[in-house]
Amino acid sequence: MAKLERRSASHLLQAPPSPGPPTGPPKVTQRQKSLAKVEIITLPGLTPYKEAWSLQRKLLEGVVAKERPETLILCEHHPVVTLGRNASSEGLLVDESTLRARGVELFRVERGGEATLHLPGQLVAYPILSVRERRLGIRGYITALEETMIKVAESFGVKGYRIGGKPGVYSTAGKIGALGVALSRGVSYHGAALNISPDLSLFELIVPCGDREIPPSSLTSITGVTQRMGDVRAAFMKTFSDIFRH
Repeated sequence: MAKLERRSASHLLQAPPSPGPPTGPPKVTQRQKSLAKVEIITLPGLTPYKEAWSLQRKLLEGVVAKERPETLILCEHHPVVTLGRNASSEGLLVDESTLRARGVELFRVERGGEATLHLPGQLVAYPILSVRERRLGIRGYITALEETMIKVAESFGVKGYRIGGKPGVYSTAGKIGALGVALSRGVSYHGAALNISPDLSLFELIVPCGDREIPPSSLTSITGVTQRMGDVRAAFMKTFSDIFRH
């Protein structure tokens, strides 16, 4: 298993013509502020998906049992397609043997959503949080994750926004952030993925999140500047901490 680094802590889219739901994070109560500080684990290099999946479930059991603090895992993956609970075979545009030939693994997992691709150049965040104790609710939790990605993108010169009924973060060039979460006994796992500088051509292997109309995009492709993963990861940690108030 990869060594852990621990820290505390094609077409253009039109931006929504009128203000949508408030983009600010859900109101945080004093009870939420009093929860234990979230531990941040960064997995160096590229992490096999199966290892990160196993780590999430192990940490989840510890958080459920109150034997360890809530945790945020940050990593990059080798190329992998995951199929959520709502995914059908139509989410894959090639067969499994073609995926293997392209060096892409395939897993069916317990998160919500459909087909998603993880790959180098994409920052993946797995928060293991007591959503129930934080009194966020699933919608509030998803909104807070979206807000984290929106603010991180903004700090690198990309304006992100939401589209009603389509979880994730979008830009005028395409989708830059995906979400797929799961809850077990009130604790979250799986999470969010923000495209920094991935090979966008690999998304042609799937129908990302079941949406055939909106293309994937990334911070680097939009700005024309190669964004460093370490810089984006640091911005994500700070923004996540600000939004989740720990």
